Amino acid sequence: MALLPAKHGAFYGSTAEPASIPPQIMEPPTSDKWSDLGKRKSFITTYITNPTPLLSWEKLTVKIVEESKKLNTLLHEVSGYVIGGEVVAVLGPSGAGKTTLLDALQGITSKQAIFTGTIRCWTVDGELLRSIKPEAEIAKRDISMSTRNIGFISQTDIFYETLTVGEHLDFQMHLRRPDLTEAAAKSNLIDTILEDLDLVNMSSNLIGNLSGGERRRVSVATELISDPAFLLCDEITTGLDMYQALKLIRCLKSLKQTGILCTIHQPPTQVYSLFSRSMYLVGGRVVSEGAPLAILEHFKSVGYECPASSNPADFVIRILSAGCIREMPYQRFIQHVQGIYDKSTAKRNTNLLIEIQAKTISKVIIDHKSRSLSFWTEWLLLTKRSLRCISRDKVYRRVRLVQVIFIATVLGLLYLKTEQTNVQNIMGSLFFLLINVSFSGLFATLQTFPAELAIFRREYRGKVVRVGPYYLAKTLSELPFYLIYPTIYVIIAFFLVGYTISAEKFFTYWFLMLLSYHTSLSLGYFLSTLTSTPEAANAIGLPVGVIIFLFAGYFITVPTIPVWLRWLVYLSYMFYGYQGVTYNEFNNVIFSNCTANCSKWTSGKQVLENYGFDEHAVLLIDVLMLLTFLILLRLLGYVVLKRAMRK
Repeated sequence: MALLPAKHGAFYGSTAEPASIPPQIMEPPTSDKWSDLGKRKSFITTYITNPTPLLSWEKLTVKIVEESKKLNTLLHEVSGYVIGGEVVAVLGPSGAGKTTLLDALQGITSKQAIFTGTIRCWTVDGELLRSIKPEAEIAKRDISMSTRNIGFISQTDIFYETLTVGEHLDFQMHLRRPDLTEAAAKSNLIDTILEDLDLVNMSSNLIGNLSGGERRRVSVATELISDPAFLLCDEITTGLDMYQALKLIRCLKSLKQTGILCTIHQPPTQVYSLFSRSMYLVGGRVVSEGAPLAILEHFKSVGYECPASSNPADFVIRILSAGCIREMPYQRFIQHVQGIYDKSTAKRNTNLLIEIQAKTISKVIIDHKSRSLSFWTEWLLLTKRSLRCISRDKVYRRVRLVQVIFIATVLGLLYLKTEQTNVQNIMGSLFFLLINVSFSGLFATLQTFPAELAIFRREYRGKVVRVGPYYLAKTLSELPFYLIYPTIYVIIAFFLVGYTISAEKFFTYWFLMLLSYHTSLSLGYFLSTLTSTPEAANAIGLPVGVIIFLFAGYFITVPTIPVWLRWLVYLSYMFYGYQGVTYNEFNNVIFSNCTANCSKWTSGKQVLENYGFDEHAVLLIDVLMLLTFLILLRLLGYVVLKRAMRK
């Protein structure tokens, strides 16, 4: 069966201008609940008397500045609305502008994007009607205002895999709903959401063990905690089988007070029929809108009958995409179908509702006040969540402990009971023990933020967390482990190698190694904020670590380094660590009963001079420099992460 009727073949298959185009072609159906203008006005009167959440967008246009400085328009004056209790589908071929529409509605912008248009949001809180920036251009809109009323669910479900569903929702409840001060109220709300989304039996399951459909429902539950008036869902059924998709959409329809706008790709027939309305985009333009099955009736009336065995959504999309696979220019095709839609009853009804909303919204009480958690309360919650995740990853902790013990033992046995007069071996052991502890610290944190960036970005954009508490929680939550590992390492290596045994020298050595380790952790945190993927973090971390390693003072002494490169020595924190542990071992040492191994040196002072270390240096300088690098790198990591989130 041909997709397009023969009687319209001249229009779709020829470059010549058709003699006449039936005006009803591509016009959306008029059988949905907004078709009758009288009923529409009646509803609007009822709406103002008994307000319902309403999100509308008018003449929304998005343009991207390409590298060639040309403007590429992604959305062309798109208008539409979502009413509380509706589940509206946005469909269209790839590149139609579906995700761009959702990004614009939730306020996601980029430096290359130019946004124009108006977004109005009515939400109902008892008898109080609130609005978000009426008559404001998108580019100037306060995004933080919309996030309290508009939730967003992305295509991918990203969570902390080691939390249970109940734990995840409990943390989200405390972060998102500081207005609920009673524990019973929070617990009741979680129970209600779990019941509505059929997740009661999953509350004690680890999120990492859930199926795709269950994870998607957890995403919905997460957003519902904020009690949003509207949910924006990007490709809500992607990756789900028909049963899971059907179950998910039915759960969404059960949310009677929440308006839901979904982009969706090739929904099954049973799923498609559940939507309240469907909106079709082609080339960034709205070309059809109405009740899902009523749109099929309209196409049937003009000669495009959907075969009984065909998916209705696929059928409509194939027709709307026909202009790009026929001889008729694609841009002229979509402009034509948009022009017909602009003259339709459905379009007039949409404009009427937006007009009434625009006139009424100025009379509404505007209340943007909201409660937020204090810095330290938020930090405490994020620290508890991070510790919970860490405690569940027992395999990694055990592997790290075995690794520390193994490497310390191997290096200790390699330099077992080295005499102090064997200067070359002592210096080698001091250096390689320091390098190993430093590199283990660097690579332990190098992927910290790239691994969680997607989760943090989602929570930051939703105004759930702030950069400061999150950064502090991530850098301090693993502190107990980062104290235990280097301490075990030092105890094993120090006594196996046989350094000078005294309490003062041992604790000085331990402190210097601990400072070097934590400075490396800081460098890892800083470098991880510069990248968005673990692979990129590793690519940056290795050369930076090698440069710091080369200028630490072992492979080449400071006096022999070219003058124009010597400044790099003082940017290598390992230099101060190596100088410190060497000074601690050889300061005020006089070699007696010298063998051939110490024929070059008779005192520790000569050793320090030979390796280019300052014989008059004091350990305090090395400690202060390591602390300076540690603090500076932590602060730089915070600044870079904050700037990245603002972009």
